[in-house]
Amino acid sequence: SLGNFVTVHDLVKKVDPQIIRFFMATTQYRRPIRYSQENLDEAKNNLEKLKNARENLTYRLKNEDQDADIDAAVITELSDHQMDFLHAMDDDFNVQNGIATVYDLAKQMNVYSEEDHISKATAKDMLETFDKMLAVFGIEFKEEELPDAKVEELIKERDEARAKKDFARSDEIRDQLKEQGIILEDTPHGTRWRR
Repeated sequence: SLGNFVTVHDLVKKVDPQIIRFFMATTQYRRPIRYSQENLDEAKNNLEKLKNARENLTYRLKNEDQDADIDAAVITELSDHQMDFLHAMDDDFNVQNGIATVYDLAKQMNVYSEEDHISKATAKDMLETFDKMLAVFGIEFKEEELPDAKVEELIKERDEARAKKDFARSDEIRDQLKEQGIILEDTPHGTRWRR
């Protein structure tokens, strides 16, 4: 009657639902959730830092031209993060300690992504562990899809490269699209594509 509340339906019109989920999931289930714009902003900033850490390492993984040996020290630290996270979750869903472990892993990922050369296997393990931990909180970072117009533009460029017998560029574009989950089918009537 005082109008001093906000419904989730109204909130999702203004705030990304993933931010709301993260905000709520990182509060221990026995404690009241202290809703405020300040706390929502903090959740948004923290989620953005986690997303950036993932994007930094994903970028290095996709663009690394050399493959270093598996980094045993990093894998050991990663294993420690996994155990810390499991202990926190087994301790009556201690989400504060659990999310602290996720933040520590994000820092490790940022440091590792700055290395001169990285092990692709190590980077994949880190990303997989990171994704599994965040999934416990209902958080999933999806890579943004290329707009259809951009896909068509790249296919046209690929067709032109093939006509000029520039097969290196043609293959490069095909691989780029494949990384985005786009499959090309060359037919007698032109190139077809699907996600």
